[in-house]
This record gives sequence, structure tokens and C-alpha cells, in this order.
Amino acid sequence: MILCDECGQRPAAIHVTAVINGEKQDINLCHECASRRKEFSVHMSALADKLGMLFRQRAEQAAQQPENEPIPALTCPTCGTSYAIFHKTGRMGCADCYEAFRAPLTEWLKKRVGAGIYAGIEDTGSQGTLSGRMEIIRLKKAQKAAVDGENYELAAQLRDQIRLVQSQLEGRTHE
Repeated sequence: MILCDECGQRPAAIHVTAVINGEKQDINLCHECASRRKEFSVHMSALADKLGMLFRQRAEQAAQQPENEPIPALTCPTCGTSYAIFHKTGRMGCADCYEAFRAPLTEWLKKRVGAGIYAGIEDTGSQGTLSGRMEIIRLKKAQKAAVDGENYELAAQLRDQIRLVQSQLEGRTHE
């Protein structure tokens, strides 16, 4: 059992991890000590407003989506998981399911996320690592298109840009 970092007497019920100026800090607090800290205080009216707005947004999104979207009759050849099971549970059966369900997943991402690729939410502490990875994906697609179109000069320029972004990312991760 982890004890509260502040009082050292009661069991910690709240665990907070914060990254401040690049340093990770873990704080374990009991309910009583957490309630005394300003940063954990909750204004109930503001919380109620936020929750109401969230529920309205979810209802609007549900109203905009077709109720009976057709579910493709696809099955993963490796594990036998059907797309219908994935659609219901949200879980893939194995790594090959991603390839087996590529087309409907891409459409789903386009509708819900606005793009066919989702790389996660950018961590503000990562100093642009995610945006760098997305830039590499974009450049590699452009490079492939240039090679397919036999524009090798452009493909070489894109290759150099990819290397530059990769070296910048490696520099950020080693700092």
C-alpha cells in the first residue's frame, strides 16, 4: 500500500504524474490532502457546464451518424476474428487483423478522425516528436508518388528531407 506523500499516514487514493520543465514528478495523495490542494479543487458549476456540453456534443455526433452503417463481412485469415466482432468489442484478434480490416478501418478513421491515419494525441512535452513523425509519413508518401511518376530528382530531394527530419527527431529523443 502506498501512503500519502503529504501526510504520510493515510493510504494514497490519487496518483498524479506531472512533467514540469522536462522532469517527471509523481505525487501520491490521500483524499483529504488532495481536497486541500488548490490545483485539485473542482468548481461544480464549471464541471456541470463541461459535462452538459460533452453530452450535447455526443448526442449531436450520434444524430449525424447513420444508425445502421453496413458492417463488412470480413474475417481475419490468421485468427478468424470477424470485423463484426471487432466493431462490437473494439478489439482486434491479432496483428494481422489490421491488414485484413484495412479498408473499413481507413474509412472509419476518415469519418471519425478526419484522416486515414491516426498517430495519437500530441504530447506537448514531446517537443514536436509526433508532428515530426507525421511529417516523415507525409514525405514518404510524396516520395513514393514521385518514384511511381518516375520523377527521381524530386524523390531524391524528398529522401534528403526525410533524413533531415529523422535526424532532428533523433536529436530530440537523445536530449
